[in-house]
Amino acid sequence: MQPGVLLAYMSTIANALLAIAFAEAVVIGYWARALRGVPLSNLHYNWSGGTGMKEALIALSRGRAVFVSTVCLLVAITSLLRGPLMQRSSHVRTETILNTGNITLRLGHNVDPDAAGYTEDRGRSVFSF
Repeated sequence: MQPGVLLAYMSTIANALLAIAFAEAVVIGYWARALRGVPLSNLHYNWSGGTGMKEALIALSRGRAVFVSTVCLLVAITSLLRGPLMQRSSHVRTETILNTGNITLRLGHNVDPDAAGYTEDRGRSVFSF
């Protein structure tokens, strides 16, 4: 498998897992704020600021849910840029390495001259000398 294809798969998986983690974080943050007793309008902006880029920009422009909206935008930007940056940072290079030298092998010194073999291939027996 080519490195670019592997990086594309890994980037897709990373984006999906990051989106799931961020969605869970938004839900937990929403209920944590709700239990602390914040105004309903703040809950609204905290929830909507974590649901998409447009809503995050609206919440930031109104100065509400700054942390959640900023994290939402960072997650979106990193998800968009992860694939191209990873593919740009990796490359494939073919190198030829030549090793020259002598190899001494001692083969067949103790082979019996009267040796024979027996093999079986797909139900057919072969006897060879």
